[in-house]
Amino acid sequence: MIRSMSGRSKPGEEWIDAYVNRPLAAIIVKAVLHTPITPNGLTFIGMGIGSAAGVCFALGRMPMLCLGAALLFVTMILDCADGQLARARGGGSRTGRILDGVADYVVGISIHVGLALALIRLTDVAPETVWGLTIAAMLSTGVQCFLLDHYKTRGQDNGAPDELQAAQEELARAGAWSDRILLPIYIWYTQTQRALAGIGRTWKEVPEHREPASPGLLRKLAFVGPSTHNLLILVAACTLWIAPYFVAVIVLGNFYLVWALGSSER
Repeated sequence: MIRSMSGRSKPGEEWIDAYVNRPLAAIIVKAVLHTPITPNGLTFIGMGIGSAAGVCFALGRMPMLCLGAALLFVTMILDCADGQLARARGGGSRTGRILDGVADYVVGISIHVGLALALIRLTDVAPETVWGLTIAAMLSTGVQCFLLDHYKTRGQDNGAPDELQAAQEELARAGAWSDRILLPIYIWYTQTQRALAGIGRTWKEVPEHREPASPGLLRKLAFVGPSTHNLLILVAACTLWIAPYFVAVIVLGNFYLVWALGSSER
């Protein structure tokens, strides 16, 4: 049962998810499968725990930094568990996937703000420099994860109606307030994602972009995905290597991203 819920590793999946987070998430799913807990409920719980990790980081003391790292690890597991629970119950919804993405960004911002405040408390680095590094690291992380998500999902609906068009049609029919809030976010996200990936025309006018990305590219981009970033944050928080982490994401992460995109067939 646990093995079937954790599933096999997919192209572009990060190794920390495949070998650690998903197997642990499968245990949680098995425990809550026949309870009233919903996938969206797990998403909200994970978002709350991840935000609490950011607060722990912000306190800037070693015990709290380690506690924040532990809470972030739990968040990583729950981030896998909500999708697994949805699939175990017969599938999920587009708004559920959107909510999961929104929760990831809320946690990401909380974590980075917490790390910035910790760095200000623990070092003599000027606050202006710290906030500059933090913003640059957040933007770099966002772009890296953004593009991994784009290439992972590209071609999954090959032969089906355009996902963006389907979301717009669903928004036109939406009755629930949550759909009316989340679907515009998803439409904007998808439009921005395609623009960032260099798609200047409509989806149907670019047939090659309806084909799956090459496995080689996905394997390379998996090393700059969200779970890998979070794992590095765990290490940085527990070792007080916060500034080196920011610099590594900005410099090494972006150089690696450019190399991965330039050296692989898309």
